[in-house]
Parts: sequence; structure tokens; C-alpha cells
Amino acid sequence: MRMHRARHRAEGDDPDQPLHRPLFHHQCDHGAKLKPGGTTLKGIAFDGGKGIKEVAVSVDGGKSWTPAKLGKDLGKYSFREWKLPVKLAAGSHELKVRATNNAGDTQPTEPFWNPAGYLRNVVETVRVTAA
Repeated sequence: MRMHRARHRAEGDDPDQPLHRPLFHHQCDHGAKLKPGGTTLKGIAFDGGKGIKEVAVSVDGGKSWTPAKLGKDLGKYSFREWKLPVKLAAGSHELKVRATNNAGDTQPTEPFWNPAGYLRNVVETVRVTAA
């Protein structure tokens, strides 16, 4: 899975400042096959120094979002673990994860690129099959 940094831009933000991003654990790489039923999605989130306030996960392509349980906050520059138990019916699923930092900035669904071509600003999405 590709890793990206993301959040909404506020007026006056430095476009080269590191941004926050949540990442799925390797169990959820694109095209992964998971068992139907209960499973726990997990990963890490981090940002450029404001700290992670929330990570939300969607198992229905972004129609609904559920807050994940966050691990211990080890400081504003640290990784923050997250996990969420979910039930996946047999079939294909589009999983999405987004982070919100302590300033209230939440990732958008459309990418943001700075002039240098870095800092892709978008909710992370992986497609998996429960079979």
C-alpha cells in the first residue's frame, strides 16, 4: 500500500509542512483476501506536529464512518496506533481510513498536490475481498 500525507489546507498553511495520514496494516493491502465475518482492521496515523485526534474507518466505500480506537498518544510527532473491529460479509469491500488532527483538520476525498508534486492529500482507500 502506498503511504501518503493528507489533511485539509487552511489559509496561510505552509504547503511543504508535513501533514497527517492514517495507514492500514499490511493485512489490508489492495486486493487482499480476508475471511468473512469478524476481523480487526488496524494501522497507524501521524501528522506534522499537531497530534492525531481521531481516525475513522469506512467499510462501505465512504457512505458511513466509524471512529477507530486510538492507542496511547506518545507525543505530537509520534505514530498513533488505531484499530477497529468490523464484520465483513462475503464479497468485495472498499475500505477507507481518514485522520483528523488536534486542530480539527480532516482529510478530504480529493487529492491535494503542492507545486513540487508532493503531499498527496486524500483519504486512503484499499479494496479487499472477504471469501
